Amino acid sequence: MYIRLLTLMAALLLMPTLSAHAEPAPTLGEEVHQPFVTVLSDFTIYPSAETKPSEAIGALGSMQSVRLALNEDQSTWIGFSNKQKVAVETWLGPAWLNLKEGSYKFGKLTVQEQTLTLLQEQTELYQNPGTSPTAFTLAPQQVQAIASIPVCDPYNACGGNERWYLIRTSWLGEQWIRPYHFAERYVGTPVEGMIALNGTMELYQYPFDKPLSDEPKLVPQVVKPKAKYTQQARMVPPSVWYQIETPKGLRWAHQDQAYGLGMERVEPVKQSIVMTTPFQFLQTPFFRQQRGHRATPSNTASSWQAGQLVFCADRWCGEMGKSFHGSGTSDDG
Repeated sequence: MYIRLLTLMAALLLMPTLSAHAEPAPTLGEEVHQPFVTVLSDFTIYPSAETKPSEAIGALGSMQSVRLALNEDQSTWIGFSNKQKVAVETWLGPAWLNLKEGSYKFGKLTVQEQTLTLLQEQTELYQNPGTSPTAFTLAPQQVQAIASIPVCDPYNACGGNERWYLIRTSWLGEQWIRPYHFAERYVGTPVEGMIALNGTMELYQYPFDKPLSDEPKLVPQVVKPKAKYTQQARMVPPSVWYQIETPKGLRWAHQDQAYGLGMERVEPVKQSIVMTTPFQFLQTPFFRQQRGHRATPSNTASSWQAGQLVFCADRWCGEMGKSFHGSGTSDDG
């Protein structure tokens, strides 16, 4: 199969006139971006939706993506997943596929070699994306992927960027996997400023991994993270992770909802703050709806002395693990 991928790419490079006519301009509107369908097996192409074998006009080889044609039947994606016949753009113009005749996946195939470091205990193998898994699984290891395709169909609004990967195995040949926990997935983004660690966070080799029980937890401190990784799911708060430098190398720390989901641009200060009006202790800054401990200058310690570890973000200041907001005066230390 991999040889066919390389052969297909070479054929496209050698036939510029063919690729130039593969995707004619849309006829029903301007700047319409039609999605792709990837054929995973050989398909016969037909001149009409009748798809009669006697009227076949050619064939599409496996492992290539073709753009869906823009016509009246395919101008909306409502119920598109139930269609059995679709029109696609080819070098012969619009032609029809009978999806019952082979294996396919909506979406565009990306041919690219890359190494994947599988971290989950078992990774199931599939003959094709979306089919039932085979009886075989992979233990945590490095595998070589040669192509991939998005899990989400292009006409469905689903979150995430998960992909199916085509890999080479020494005992089953080429198989598909859909890993959810692998090292190359956790590519962080740069972080502006610093963050506060509350001293109870466990350290991880990778996000969503098991905590490193043989490494000590970090003491309360303000640090500059190396990177930030966020995973967003529907109807739940995002999962926020920061990669930080530790004495044992780069590790990941998880900022949970109880600690602000990642308060950034924090600055350590040495400051004495005397509260002159009633105020509230809050677990995190800015969350007005949370219930805090209401305090007054008469019933609680009302100042932080110079030398204590205090962090400030905008006009919010507090000790590690709590913050306060109210009127007061301050003297810089």
